[in-house]
Amino acid sequence: MTKQVATAHSFDKADFSAYPQFHDDAGYEFEPLLEHLAITPMSAYHYNCSTEWKLAKRTLPNSYWSLIIAGEGELMLKSRKLPVKPGQLVLFPARVTHALTPAAGSRMIMINIHFQARVYNLIDICALLGLSGIFADKNESFTELSRKCAKLYALKPPGWKNYFEALIRVQLFELILNSTSKLNSVTPELKKLSRIYPALELIEHRFSEYELTAKDLAEKLNISQVYTRKLFNDLFGISPIRFIHNRRIEYACTQLRETELPIKTIAAQAGFNDLAFFYRIFARSMNLTPAKYRQNPQF
Repeated sequence: MTKQVATAHSFDKADFSAYPQFHDDAGYEFEPLLEHLAITPMSAYHYNCSTEWKLAKRTLPNSYWSLIIAGEGELMLKSRKLPVKPGQLVLFPARVTHALTPAAGSRMIMINIHFQARVYNLIDICALLGLSGIFADKNESFTELSRKCAKLYALKPPGWKNYFEALIRVQLFELILNSTSKLNSVTPELKKLSRIYPALELIEHRFSEYELTAKDLAEKLNISQVYTRKLFNDLFGISPIRFIHNRRIEYACTQLRETELPIKTIAAQAGFNDLAFFYRIFARSMNLTPAKYRQNPQF
């Protein structure tokens, strides 16, 4: 009788299909971003919408994705209009204007996962990398992960926040690693971003001080205010002072969601010494008042 010998084959990279490739210098630019990516889970809800429901045009200070389970319609994302259908994941970066109009008689069923995913706790990575739009759920992994998030948020078992954060991180990394054809195009912008890191750190440490100005950022970078404005406009499409205001509004939104502090107190803590000015900037950014945001912080 022949004795059988147990053997095992160890798989190496030749046995796996490759991820899409970065350009030669792109990997160097992306790695620091991924290493310093801070993710804060916010909510996860499974929605069963009526046939009358539609999502009016809006912007949010956080990113989120919608997993479309049923229903069809038209997505408006910035200036683009795209058809949506079941089996798709729609990713919305922070501060990107969007809307969703279901087809006539169509009833949308979806899972919405809201989160913050920011580099150095400052910049939304989805917006920075141009990671947005519609992704096909080819093997239903998006569906499985989204259902896990909704279950975690509903039941909140011990350790649920850490698990929730890990699931969001897995989903984002999966999208990033398979979207390099889009991401390679932003590599030059990442080099510009590294130029203004000191200013971004200054904003994060001092945004609550209403005296903080664009002049302070220019002095921190040791460049002119004109060139500072150019760098911010090139990278974010907004002025330095608008960037500071956005950071303050993000802080205010967090306090409105998570505390019962008076709106006047939150405005002062966020760096606004004029309450009327805070209301004006909040409405411009969020398209609703602080009180209405507190009642319904996100869909």
